[in-house]
Amino acid sequence: VMMTLQGPAVYLAMPGLIPHVPDTNTISLKQMLEVFFESGGRLLVCIPFMEERNLKATDLIKQAVATSESALTEEFLSAKAILT
Repeated sequence: VMMTLQGPAVYLAMPGLIPHVPDTNTISLKQMLEVFFESGGRLLVCIPFMEERNLKATDLIKQAVATSESALTEEFLSAKAILT
Protein backbone atom coordinates (compact mmCIF):
# COMPACT_ATOMS: atom_id res chain seq x y z
CA VAL A 1 0.00 0.00 0.00
CA MET A 2 1.22 3.46 -0.87
CA MET A 3 0.01 6.70 0.68
CA THR A 4 0.82 10.09 -0.80
CA LEU A 5 0.73 13.46 0.90
CA GLN A 6 0.05 16.57 -1.14
CA GLY A 7 -0.93 20.14 -0.37
CA PRO A 8 -0.91 21.10 3.32
CA ALA A 9 -0.98 17.38 4.21
CA VAL A 10 2.81 17.31 3.64
CA TYR A 11 3.16 18.69 7.17
CA LEU A 12 1.90 15.33 8.48
CA ALA A 13 5.25 13.82 7.47
CA MET A 14 7.16 16.05 9.86
CA PRO A 15 8.50 14.46 13.06
CA GLY A 16 6.41 15.11 16.15
CA LEU A 17 3.31 16.40 14.37
CA ILE A 18 1.14 13.25 14.26
CA PRO A 19 0.60 13.01 18.05
CA HIS A 20 -1.02 16.47 17.93
CA VAL A 21 -3.63 15.50 15.31
CA PRO A 22 -6.96 14.92 17.06
CA ASP A 23 -8.70 11.66 16.26
CA THR A 24 -11.97 9.98 17.14
CA ASN A 25 -10.86 6.39 16.64
CA THR A 26 -10.07 3.88 19.34
CA ILE A 27 -6.58 3.67 17.85
CA SER A 28 -4.54 6.85 17.44
CA LEU A 29 -3.25 8.10 14.10
CA LYS A 30 0.27 7.49 15.43
CA GLN A 31 -0.58 3.83 16.11
CA MET A 32 -2.23 3.45 12.70
CA LEU A 33 0.89 4.79 10.99
CA GLU A 34 3.12 2.45 12.99
CA VAL A 35 1.05 -0.53 11.79
CA PHE A 36 1.05 0.89 8.24
CA PHE A 37 4.86 1.08 8.16
CA GLU A 38 5.35 -2.28 9.92
CA SER A 39 3.12 -3.85 7.25
CA GLY A 40 5.30 -2.49 4.46
CA GLY A 41 3.30 0.64 3.64
CA ARG A 42 5.10 3.39 1.71
CA LEU A 43 4.64 7.10 2.38
CA LEU A 44 5.42 9.39 -0.55
CA VAL A 45 5.45 13.16 -0.11
CA CYS A 46 5.10 15.44 -3.13
CA ILE A 47 8.20 17.62 -3.56
CA PRO A 48 6.47 20.65 -5.18
CA PHE A 49 4.09 20.92 -2.22
CA MET A 50 7.04 20.57 0.16
CA GLU A 51 8.94 23.32 -1.65
CA GLU A 52 5.87 25.56 -1.53
CA ARG A 53 6.06 25.25 2.27
CA ASN A 54 9.89 25.53 2.49
CA LEU A 55 10.27 21.90 3.60
CA LYS A 56 13.21 19.68 2.67
CA ALA A 57 13.49 15.90 2.63
CA THR A 58 15.55 16.17 5.82
CA ASP A 59 12.51 17.75 7.53
CA LEU A 60 10.45 14.55 7.13
CA ILE A 61 10.15 11.41 9.23
CA LYS A 62 12.58 8.69 8.20
CA GLN A 63 9.84 6.55 6.57
CA ALA A 64 8.69 9.34 4.24
CA VAL A 65 10.10 9.59 0.74
CA ALA A 66 10.15 12.96 -1.03
CA THR A 67 8.85 12.23 -4.52
CA SER A 68 8.55 14.21 -7.76
CA GLU A 69 5.20 14.80 -9.46
CA SER A 70 6.22 12.64 -12.41
CA ALA A 71 7.15 9.72 -10.14
CA LEU A 72 3.79 10.06 -8.35
CA THR A 73 1.99 10.06 -11.70
CA GLU A 74 3.81 6.86 -12.69
CA GLU A 75 2.78 5.26 -9.38
CA PHE A 76 -0.86 6.29 -9.90
CA LEU A 77 -0.95 5.00 -13.47
CA SER A 78 0.52 1.63 -12.47
CA ALA A 79 -1.76 1.14 -9.45
CA LYS A 80 -4.40 -1.59 -9.47
CA ALA A 81 -6.68 0.56 -7.33
CA ILE A 82 -6.68 4.13 -6.05
CA LEU A 83 -8.59 5.59 -3.10
CA THR A 84 -8.70 9.35 -2.68
